[in-house]
Amino acid sequence: MGSFRRSCTFLFLLALISPDGARADSLLRDRITVDASTADVTVKHQLTWTASLDGRPRTSLHFHLAEGVHVTAASAEGASLAASSKELPGSYLRVWTLTLPVPLPLGDSREIEVTTSVKDAGVPGIRLDAAGGALLPGSGWVPQINPDADELLEHRTLFRLKEGQTAMAAGVGSGTVFGAETAGRPFAVWGTWDRTEFQRGDLSFVAYRKPGATGDLPGADKFVPLIRALELGAGPAVASGPWTFIDVGNGILEGGQRTVFWDEATLTSDNPLRVRDIAGALAVSFWSESIRFTGPLSALFSRAFPLYLGDAATATLDVSDARWKTSARLVGARRDQFIRERSQDRSLMGLLPSSPDAPRLVRTRGAMVVHMTADACPNTSYFMDFVRTFREAYDGDTVDETVFGSELGRRFAKQHDHLQPYLETTDLPDFVITDHGLAGKDGAKRRLRVEVENRGTAAGYADLSTFAVDGVLLHSSRQLVRPGEKRSVLFGDPHRIARVIVDPQRRHLQSDVEGEVVDLSPQVDPNAAPTIPSFSFMASGHDYHWLTGFDLELDGVSIHDFEGHVMTYGTHHGISGMLMFGKARVVVQPTGKLGESFYDAMGRERMEFQTPALWVRFPLEKWRTVQETVLAGVEKPGGPTERESRFMYEYSFPTGFADGGRAQVPPPGGALVVFSLGGVERRAFLRVPNADGTVSGRFWDQLRGSTLWEATH
Repeated sequence: MGSFRRSCTFLFLLALISPDGARADSLLRDRITVDASTADVTVKHQLTWTASLDGRPRTSLHFHLAEGVHVTAASAEGASLAASSKELPGSYLRVWTLTLPVPLPLGDSREIEVTTSVKDAGVPGIRLDAAGGALLPGSGWVPQINPDADELLEHRTLFRLKEGQTAMAAGVGSGTVFGAETAGRPFAVWGTWDRTEFQRGDLSFVAYRKPGATGDLPGADKFVPLIRALELGAGPAVASGPWTFIDVGNGILEGGQRTVFWDEATLTSDNPLRVRDIAGALAVSFWSESIRFTGPLSALFSRAFPLYLGDAATATLDVSDARWKTSARLVGARRDQFIRERSQDRSLMGLLPSSPDAPRLVRTRGAMVVHMTADACPNTSYFMDFVRTFREAYDGDTVDETVFGSELGRRFAKQHDHLQPYLETTDLPDFVITDHGLAGKDGAKRRLRVEVENRGTAAGYADLSTFAVDGVLLHSSRQLVRPGEKRSVLFGDPHRIARVIVDPQRRHLQSDVEGEVVDLSPQVDPNAAPTIPSFSFMASGHDYHWLTGFDLELDGVSIHDFEGHVMTYGTHHGISGMLMFGKARVVVQPTGKLGESFYDAMGRERMEFQTPALWVRFPLEKWRTVQETVLAGVEKPGGPTERESRFMYEYSFPTGFADGGRAQVPPPGGALVVFSLGGVERRAFLRVPNADGTVSGRFWDQLRGSTLWEATH
């Protein structure tokens, strides 16, 4: 997202409501007592307040509570404190001020007690009735210093309940006292349920269902793969113990520490959008409960990021060749909702998580901006690796949102600058296909020219893609098109093209989607060059084979002295790809006229590298010469992690002999080797025999996308 700029008006508002500089103070160790034993619900907080080392000694303390949560008593060191409040415009919060009889020195801490009376005032996440109550994470029932960030507190919760009721809070406990294992957003829920324990794979679950509920829990078969996908993408969930699902009704679907609050009656296991939303609630335990973001974009980072992670996890449930279509449905539903509600659109900058329009905005514009952030990276695996690394680095910390932007800019320089208007304004692109037709000479070299114009007010990427009659994705081209610009793209195989679409994966925000599809009538040209079909490409087994001293000679590139793990991939024709993890020497040495060109460009005949990981594609006949060696290898444990394997595969697969998400069988003499130099550095060599008898070669830096040598002879 580049370098984020601050919102002066928003910071000015904070200065007005935090005259003593308390915005930088901190809260710790909230000992909570929830008394729901009478008609009126009261909540007592015993907090440790620490004055930061900026500003002046504190003569008063300022914090925020949701509307309907009123301070009835406050004290510090046994002395009563005067309490007053005022509205915080544009939010469900009130600003409370406690006057201290003795100033709190900078750097010192003070124990304060705050007793509140809680009413159901229509605030999302706070629900009270005769059957029970729900004080959900981030709903403002816990004192918070910054209105733009939820408090991540160490906390313990004690309940006083009516007879026959049970309660849940973050952590473990006896049913009336709960202690959280890690700092997080507190929650407190109580009522009458039937408790059910169940196991799925190696994960344990607990469900609190309305009395009399029968049958399987909706979507339970999806829970394990969703959680595993989230673990792979973002790291382990906070805390430990079983995952808990609590039926709180009222159409609620939110997440807490290893907990999902939902309305079971509204959920069906066969609705992919509901599965997507459950995944977003699960993802909170992998992100929002781990890092406390502050700043004018905190709502984006704390609330929209779990939605993105949930979308990505749900897409992994589709193991077919057309996963991108599933992703398009999941993400496209957010874009469709955004377009329907554009009259209510507003900037993400300065959006409070407690604003009445925040839930709608983070579900649409916010989640879409995160998808666009991921889409601007070299590939999704790169972005997920960045997300996981960022979380590991800042787990448990309070992080200013600009830190994320700075880290992203260092990792992916200049790739996200175009997203600034999507954060600070309501400007959007509007892509329209304005012209199309055949270009070039008659015969095999003819191309389809497509012109796209941006009639909107913001720059954006126009992902132009062509499709065959049967819906198979043929070719794609990405163009950054600024407002008022027109860009033309040439596509091969015009005789096969039946449809051209802008952004078929529906991952980019636009003001509308009219004029983004062109239907053609493909006519097979008898003079056209034959096309290479593509096929489903799958791992041939689930286990890696261990090899020692393995060599592989390909045209122009060779692998020597490999020792490590190998997993093979192939189409129904046979094996034509391998993942290799261990150590090896890679020698790049093109031959013939390609060799002469390579020498002229690189100043040497051959280049040699040491590598710990490779992705290799080769002709089918080459497999016949090595299969006995590979398949005879020992199935040895200790291979790469699933994350490492997926990252190497997804990052390397589209670079050669691939068509969309499917594989093409390399022709005789074809070769592709993508190899790591350690860390994220990659090099790649590709040799492609062409239909006209020429041979093309390319050697490039995969990380930066820069070509080091390329020639056709």
